[in-house]
Amino acid sequence: MGSQRWQLDVDGRQHEVVVEHGYFSARRRILLDGAPVIDVRPDPFNAVRLWNTATEHVFKVDGHEAVVRIDPGIDNMTYKKFLFIDGHDVDSGTPLRPVSSERGDLREGKWLAGYGGPLVQPFALAALIEGNVTGQIVGCVLVVGALALLGQVI
Repeated sequence: MGSQRWQLDVDGRQHEVVVEHGYFSARRRILLDGAPVIDVRPDPFNAVRLWNTATEHVFKVDGHEAVVRIDPGIDNMTYKKFLFIDGHDVDSGTPLRPVSSERGDLREGKWLAGYGGPLVQPFALAALIEGNVTGQIVGCVLVVGALALLGQVI
Protein backbone atom coordinates (compact mmCIF):
# COMPACT_ATOMS: atom_id res chain seq x y z
CA MET A 1 0.00 0.00 0.00
CA GLY A 2 1.38 3.37 -0.99
CA SER A 3 0.89 6.48 1.07
CA GLN A 4 1.42 10.21 0.81
CA ARG A 5 1.45 12.72 3.67
CA TRP A 6 0.99 16.49 3.69
CA GLN A 7 1.42 18.95 6.56
CA LEU A 8 -0.51 22.14 5.88
CA ASP A 9 -1.71 25.33 7.49
CA VAL A 10 -5.38 26.24 6.95
CA ASP A 11 -6.53 29.50 8.49
CA GLY A 12 -3.67 29.43 11.00
CA ARG A 13 -4.32 25.82 12.12
CA GLN A 14 -1.96 22.94 11.36
CA HIS A 15 -3.41 19.83 9.74
CA GLU A 16 -2.07 16.56 8.43
CA VAL A 17 -3.63 14.77 5.46
CA VAL A 18 -2.57 11.18 4.77
CA VAL A 19 -3.61 9.20 1.70
CA GLU A 20 -3.27 5.42 1.77
CA HIS A 21 -3.73 3.71 -1.57
CA GLY A 22 -3.78 -0.05 -2.14
CA TYR A 23 -2.24 -0.67 -5.54
CA PHE A 24 -3.87 -4.05 -6.13
CA SER A 25 -7.01 -3.65 -4.01
CA ALA A 26 -7.60 -0.05 -5.28
CA ARG A 27 -8.58 0.88 -1.72
CA ARG A 28 -8.41 4.59 -1.01
CA ARG A 29 -8.28 5.81 2.56
CA ILE A 30 -7.85 9.45 3.54
CA LEU A 31 -7.06 10.54 7.08
CA LEU A 32 -7.40 14.10 8.34
CA ASP A 33 -5.45 14.67 11.55
CA GLY A 34 -5.42 10.90 12.13
CA ALA A 35 -9.18 10.40 11.69
CA PRO A 36 -10.57 8.67 8.56
CA VAL A 37 -12.65 10.99 6.36
CA ILE A 38 -12.86 8.75 3.27
CA ASP A 39 -12.54 4.99 3.00
CA VAL A 40 -13.25 3.40 -0.39
CA ARG A 41 -13.07 -0.42 -0.35
CA PRO A 42 -14.10 -1.62 -3.81
CA ASP A 43 -15.04 -5.19 -4.61
CA PRO A 44 -12.69 -6.86 -7.17
CA PHE A 45 -14.76 -5.85 -10.21
CA ASN A 46 -14.92 -2.18 -9.18
CA ALA A 47 -11.26 -2.34 -8.20
CA VAL A 48 -10.38 -3.07 -11.84
CA ARG A 49 -12.18 0.14 -12.83
CA LEU A 50 -10.55 2.20 -10.07
CA TRP A 51 -7.19 0.61 -10.81
CA ASN A 52 -6.78 2.59 -13.99
CA THR A 53 -8.96 5.67 -13.68
CA ALA A 54 -8.10 8.98 -12.09
CA THR A 55 -10.20 9.60 -9.00
CA GLU A 56 -10.83 12.66 -6.86
CA HIS A 57 -12.06 12.45 -3.29
CA VAL A 58 -13.73 15.53 -1.80
CA PHE A 59 -13.85 16.42 1.91
CA LYS A 60 -13.66 19.51 4.13
CA VAL A 61 -10.76 20.95 6.13
CA ASP A 62 -11.93 23.72 8.47
CA GLY A 63 -14.74 24.61 6.06
CA HIS A 64 -12.47 24.65 2.99
CA GLU A 65 -12.94 22.20 0.12
CA ALA A 66 -10.13 19.66 -0.01
CA VAL A 67 -9.67 17.27 -2.92
CA VAL A 68 -7.27 14.35 -3.09
CA ARG A 69 -6.56 13.21 -6.64
CA ILE A 70 -5.04 9.83 -7.41
CA ASP A 71 -3.74 9.58 -10.99
CA PRO A 72 -2.54 6.26 -12.43
CA GLY A 73 0.43 6.19 -14.76
CA ILE A 74 0.09 4.68 -18.22
CA ASP A 75 1.58 1.46 -16.83
CA ASN A 76 -1.17 1.18 -14.16
CA MET A 77 1.58 0.35 -11.65
CA THR A 78 2.59 3.86 -10.63
CA TYR A 79 0.36 6.55 -9.17
CA LYS A 80 0.67 10.24 -8.42
CA LYS A 81 -1.24 11.75 -5.53
CA PHE A 82 -2.19 15.41 -5.24
CA LEU A 83 -3.90 17.49 -2.56
CA PHE A 84 -5.91 20.57 -3.51
CA ILE A 85 -7.33 23.11 -1.06
CA ASP A 86 -9.90 25.57 -2.44
CA GLY A 87 -9.06 24.49 -5.97
CA HIS A 88 -5.25 24.83 -5.84
CA ASP A 89 -2.52 22.21 -5.46
CA VAL A 90 -0.91 22.63 -2.04
CA ASP A 91 2.55 21.84 -3.47
CA SER A 92 2.60 23.78 -6.76
CA GLY A 93 -0.36 26.18 -6.57
CA THR A 94 -1.66 24.80 -9.86
CA PRO A 95 -5.44 25.15 -10.27
CA LEU A 96 -7.56 22.02 -10.11
CA ARG A 97 -9.10 20.80 -13.35
CA PRO A 98 -11.73 18.30 -12.18
CA VAL A 99 -12.07 14.90 -13.82
CA SER A 100 -15.24 14.28 -15.81
CA SER A 101 -17.91 12.38 -13.85
CA GLU A 102 -19.04 12.95 -10.29
CA ARG A 103 -20.82 10.69 -7.78
CA GLY A 104 -21.07 12.25 -4.32
CA ASP A 105 -17.62 12.65 -2.81
CA LEU A 106 -15.96 10.58 -5.58
CA ARG A 107 -15.13 11.98 -9.02
CA GLU A 108 -13.89 9.59 -11.69
CA GLY A 109 -12.03 10.23 -14.89
CA LYS A 110 -12.25 8.23 -18.08
CA TRP A 111 -11.11 4.63 -18.17
CA LEU A 112 -7.47 4.78 -19.29
CA ALA A 113 -7.48 1.21 -20.67
CA GLY A 114 -3.80 1.19 -19.81
CA TYR A 115 -0.93 -0.35 -21.65
CA GLY A 116 -2.33 -3.05 -23.92
CA GLY A 117 -5.97 -2.23 -23.16
CA PRO A 118 -8.31 -5.25 -23.06
CA LEU A 119 -5.44 -7.76 -23.24
CA VAL A 120 -4.16 -6.72 -19.81
CA GLN A 121 -7.52 -6.45 -18.02
CA PRO A 122 -7.99 -10.22 -17.32
CA PHE A 123 -4.49 -10.31 -15.84
CA ALA A 124 -5.29 -7.20 -13.80
CA LEU A 125 -8.41 -8.86 -12.37
CA ALA A 126 -6.42 -12.02 -11.57
CA ALA A 127 -3.78 -9.89 -9.84
CA LEU A 128 -6.43 -8.10 -7.80
CA ILE A 129 -8.05 -11.33 -6.67
CA GLU A 130 -4.75 -13.07 -6.03
CA GLY A 131 -3.34 -10.01 -4.26
CA ASN A 132 -6.33 -9.87 -1.94
CA VAL A 133 -6.09 -13.59 -1.14
CA THR A 134 -2.38 -14.27 -0.76
CA GLY A 135 -0.76 -10.87 -0.57
CA GLN A 136 0.34 -8.16 -2.90
CA ILE A 137 3.63 -9.83 -3.86
CA VAL A 138 1.91 -12.63 -5.77
CA GLY A 139 -0.41 -10.12 -7.45
CA CYS A 140 2.59 -8.07 -8.52
CA VAL A 141 4.23 -11.14 -10.05
CA LEU A 142 1.06 -11.84 -12.06
CA VAL A 143 0.92 -8.29 -13.38
CA VAL A 144 4.61 -8.24 -14.30
CA GLY A 145 4.19 -11.59 -16.03
CA ALA A 146 1.16 -10.30 -17.93
CA LEU A 147 3.04 -7.21 -19.05
CA ALA A 148 5.98 -9.35 -20.17
CA LEU A 149 3.62 -11.61 -22.12
CA LEU A 150 1.89 -8.58 -23.60
CA GLY A 151 5.24 -7.18 -24.70
CA GLN A 152 5.76 -10.30 -26.79
CA VAL A 153 2.21 -10.22 -28.21
CA ILE A 154 2.21 -6.60 -29.35
